[in-house]
Amino acid sequence: VDMTKIYDGNMYVKSIYEKRLVNYENSMAKIYEIASRLDCWEPQRVIFQAVDVVKELMEMEDVAIYIAGKDTQYLRLMASSTERARSMGVSLRADEEDIFMRDELVEKVVYRNKDFESEKPSYACGVYAQDSLTAIVMVWTDDLTKINLYQSNMLALLCRLIEAAMNRARLYWN
Repeated sequence: VDMTKIYDGNMYVKSIYEKRLVNYENSMAKIYEIASRLDCWEPQRVIFQAVDVVKELMEMEDVAIYIAGKDTQYLRLMASSTERARSMGVSLRADEEDIFMRDELVEKVVYRNKDFESEKPSYACGVYAQDSLTAIVMVWTDDLTKINLYQSNMLALLCRLIEAAMNRARLYWN
């Protein structure tokens, strides 16, 4: 019985990894095809495309992007995909000591909601320009199978792609 349980567990893990590695949906060609939509000349268009790219590649419906103001004290909601993604409000105070992802923003890593608090996003990651915060991408999910290191790394990768696209668009715009 124990050997059967171990075998079933191993087969489940194998099928998950096969799906991630072999499946065309998450192949490098598919990721490049989707992420190439970020190459826009207008910074605002990059933001709206980024919501769709994050939704599609992470397979999560609730995505919001907050943009930092000129003084970076406030983050304003620039784009969101659902009502739940707008649940944090239209602006966040970024300079407060008690902002829930302050340590992750300082260390430039992905915030993960380890306590499963429903009002906070499952994942959040900062987008930077010359070491200053320019945006935050937030993603919500209730699917516990999507709370893993793979999704966290995918968001980190997407935020770096968004960062590069925004910096190119800003340079062109200026």
